[in-house]
Amino acid sequence: MKIVFTSDTHRGFSEKTYKIHQLFLQKMSEENADLYIIAGDLAVNRQKQFYSSLKDLRNFLGKNAKICIVRGNHDFQDATFNHHFGEWNIHQKSFKALLSRQNEWFEQFEIIHLQKNSIKIDDLLIVGFDGWYGFTKGETLSLYQELKEKGNKVFIPSDLDRLTPFMDGVKTYDWLKDTADSEFLRTLNEVKNFNNKEKTILVTHMPIYHTDDKYILHDGDITKFNKIAPYINTLIHGHSHLDLDFNKNDVRVITSGSDYDKPKYKVLNF
Repeated sequence: MKIVFTSDTHRGFSEKTYKIHQLFLQKMSEENADLYIIAGDLAVNRQKQFYSSLKDLRNFLGKNAKICIVRGNHDFQDATFNHHFGEWNIHQKSFKALLSRQNEWFEQFEIIHLQKNSIKIDDLLIVGFDGWYGFTKGETLSLYQELKEKGNKVFIPSDLDRLTPFMDGVKTYDWLKDTADSEFLRTLNEVKNFNNKEKTILVTHMPIYHTDDKYILHDGDITKFNKIAPYINTLIHGHSHLDLDFNKNDVRVITSGSDYDKPKYKVLNF
């Protein structure tokens, strides 16, 4: 079985990305893969970027291509930066409405959202969840300051200022984190029940292990990896933009290495 995967193509990063993506998707389509996996961050900060990316995936890869996806942190945003006031203008009034609209797009372009539906092809199981940061904003800022005082060069996520309100009494960040936790438990139960490590692939956007201090603020909940590692053969993730392919706890961890205007994909054969 031939699998092609990518992530972090970030349409809208520059005026060049639309043309770059078309050439990139054309090259991907020539692989004639049995399955295409997208590990999140198709967009930068607008929902129209996410929509047009989904549309192009279907158009370029073909009507019969099997495509699955998990969403990245940028795929949840719909905001533009106001340089005059030095702040983000949020365009969506309801995060629930944003999620509903994305579900409609997945159906429209017949793209499988792995958080909703896992895939079983022959004897291979592909599962996934979107994932989210393992820190609240206060914890993030505190950890950032602690690492900075130690002389570490770290990057602080700015996504928290660009999230659409969820609904009265519920913070979008809290909902995303709670959902990531519950979806992880669902996924863990599914792979346990499947109980075939050599034939199980996990896809998520954020790494569920500790990368290094430079990227620690972009890690997900790093306690999750040890819990799920005994049941998966391969972990595909994005987010860090690093080009990785290594073994951790008897799990192959692999990323595409895409970096904004430099999209890449990799091929896996099972």
